[in-house]
Amino acid sequence: IIFFGVCIFAQPVLAAVQLVLLNLLTDCAPAISFSMENAENSVMKSKSFSKVSKILDLKAILSLLLQSLFIAVITLISYAIGNGQSLVVATTMAFATLGVAQALHCFNSKSVGTIFTKEIFCNSFMNKAVFVTLFVILFLVLTPVGFTFGLTILNGWQLTVSFVLAVLVLTFTELLKFLSK
Repeated sequence: IIFFGVCIFAQPVLAAVQLVLLNLLTDCAPAISFSMENAENSVMKSKSFSKVSKILDLKAILSLLLQSLFIAVITLISYAIGNGQSLVVATTMAFATLGVAQALHCFNSKSVGTIFTKEIFCNSFMNKAVFVTLFVILFLVLTPVGFTFGLTILNGWQLTVSFVLAVLVLTFTELLKFLSK
């Protein structure tokens, strides 16, 4: 995101402290919550991997790249929309979009199946982790506390645009899962 932001806008989309904060919020607790996830019912029905097979095949790598690229694109779109108002609004909108997209994306990452046919909220630790992450992101973009991290207070329209773009990650990943069948 930073590289593309510098190439497109001639300046970084997010500051280093904002990226570190997002990584702490969206990576730590959700990653731990994956270890508490129950195994899927079909796990024992699938073929085992051979000794020489790779953990990530070409299809999985392509899917990861497409998902990452999509999250980068929606973050840059959010930044571009906010950049029409001010640099700090653009940065805050990109921060909100990236944070919410990553928080919601952990639900898609739980399974190779669709989130609409699986019990999406069965892992209470993940639910709590995502809730806290979303709460902190909202707190930072709706209160003066965000000023500490170089953010500003978003108005309703800016917040809505950021969140709608972030929620698109669910749709995109579900479409990828559907097309990969």
